[in-house]
Amino acid sequence: MTTLSPLTQSFLQAIQTDSLPSLGPDSRPGVKSRDELLELAAAFCKANGMEENTRRLLQSAALLWHDDLDGSHEISQGVQTTDGSFLHGIMHRREPDNSNAKYWFRRVGDHPSFPALAVAVRDFAAADSQTLGEKARKGMQHFIDYNRGLADIVEEGGDLWMSHMLRCEASGIEKQLREAEKKTIGESGVVFGESDFVSSLIPEGRWDAFSFVDACHRAMKQAESPSAAEIRKNLQKIQELEFQTLLNHFFS
Repeated sequence: MTTLSPLTQSFLQAIQTDSLPSLGPDSRPGVKSRDELLELAAAFCKANGMEENTRRLLQSAALLWHDDLDGSHEISQGVQTTDGSFLHGIMHRREPDNSNAKYWFRRVGDHPSFPALAVAVRDFAAADSQTLGEKARKGMQHFIDYNRGLADIVEEGGDLWMSHMLRCEASGIEKQLREAEKKTIGESGVVFGESDFVSSLIPEGRWDAFSFVDACHRAMKQAESPSAAEIRKNLQKIQELEFQTLLNHFFS
């Protein structure tokens, strides 16, 4: 479990929302206005004797949390540090602009918050690994079934090449799924989420920002279903952990 510093807790309380930000650009009802958030972050920094660079980072972060991607971008693109690049990368991931997000995460490099984030994600997965794994398994099975159904429709329309490609993609995903289903832990059965999904985000225990960009992209493209919604909810929680550990670094 991530230990949040008193300043992190205080700032999160100041910008709290009724629900977590989406993985994409959607704006939720009840978010604060840009002017209100800029003033809030400025006042927070003044009250705690923080420097100008921290003020800009917190303003960009507050706007990002409240779905003002353009406002956050205007600030983060002018902060020429790895912290500014981190916020810049998150913003582009949510747009979604994957190539741009990865460009900025390459500029971030091995960020000081990554070790804490990797631990937080590992602990989150371990807390309910079976539930996460089962939902992820169902999500992949839905993707397989959807692709095969779409292949049938495309084939009826005469596009045999596209039908073949869709079936090949479904078969590849199905092979990964069947291999994952063979993995067990004690008597608990499938550990798909822990061994595959989470491991792709923290290979060898290190946070992989690029894999997270890809995971969010796949989740946003996935057709609506209960399992797809559950996968997005878990990714939103990981996105929250990313935000929390980054704030902890700002205040360190």
